[in-house]
Amino acid sequence: MSFLINHIFLPPQLPTVNEGDTSQREQSMLRLLATAAKNYQSCAEEQHVKEKLGVVHQLLSSLAEIRCRGRGGISADVLKEKIVGMARGGEYEI
Repeated sequence: MSFLINHIFLPPQLPTVNEGDTSQREQSMLRLLATAAKNYQSCAEEQHVKEKLGVVHQLLSSLAEIRCRGRGGISADVLKEKIVGMARGGEYEI
């Protein structure tokens, strides 16, 4: 829980101690936020809000996938796939 508080709610210069390898916790945080966006989307009443939350969900899910396949770093292949998918008519068009 302290990891979420330090990385979501507190200013960027915190935490001030070395947390070691945080890739697993970062991955969990991305998935948690993506799930929250999806849950809010299902509760939203206005269509434009549902659409925007759908984009947020897709972006967070994509970031989690890019980091997951990169084993804590960023997978260049998946990043390229996601960027190409943002083109008009692509899978992730915004």
